[in-house]
Amino acid sequence: HLVAGEDVGAGRLDPSLSIVERPHQGPGPGVDDVDESWFDKVNLDEEAADLIRFEQAYNASAQVISVARDIFSALLQAVA
Repeated sequence: HLVAGEDVGAGRLDPSLSIVERPHQGPGPGVDDVDESWFDKVNLDEEAADLIRFEQAYNASAQVISVARDIFSALLQAVA
């Protein structure tokens, strides 16, 4: 079980173990105890549309950075 938010300093976990090897401890649910009813509430069309929007925003931001880099390089060459 993956253990998120466990306090290693309190001695509840063995710090020599990797995160995958650590046993589930504490009051929270483990990986096997997760209620999967939330899967029914996910709107896949909305998630796909959001993914496309985020991809387009990322590509636009990358283009802005590329143009800014080119302008900055041209200015440096013009002054040097």
